[in-house]
Amino acid sequence: MTSSSARRLRAASLIPGLLVLAACATPEGPPASIAAAQRAVDAASSDGATELAGADLARARGKLERARQIAPTDRLRAHRLAEEAAADADLARARSTQQRSQRALAEVNQSLQTLRDELQRRSAQPSSPAASR
Repeated sequence: MTSSSARRLRAASLIPGLLVLAACATPEGPPASIAAAQRAVDAASSDGATELAGADLARARGKLERARQIAPTDRLRAHRLAEEAAADADLARARSTQQRSQRALAEVNQSLQTLRDELQRRSAQPSSPAASR
C-alpha cells in the first residue's frame, strides 16, 4: 500500500466518526427562531396589532404554532416557518403603526381645517369700532 492510499483510507475511516459527532452536536429543543418569532408576535400584540392588523397577526400565530408542532421532527422547516411567523408579526406591527399614524394625521388635518374655518369666519366679519381704537 502506498502512502497516499493509506492517507485516503485513514481519511475515509474518520468520516463516520465525524458524522456521529455532528449528529450529537445538533442542539435539542426548538430552534432559537421559534423564541424570536414568539417575541415578535408578543410585541405586535402589545402594540395593538390584534385590533388593527388582526389577519396578519393571526397568520403569524398560526405559523408559529405549526413551527412548534413540527420542530421535533423537521427542525429546518420549523426554522423557516418561525422566520415567516416573525415576518408576519413584524408586518402586523407595521400595519398597526401605520393605521394609528393615519388616524392621528386625520385628526390633525381636521383640527387645521377647523382653525382655517375660524380664521376665515373672523376675517369676513366687519371690525367693530371699539376694536379699532
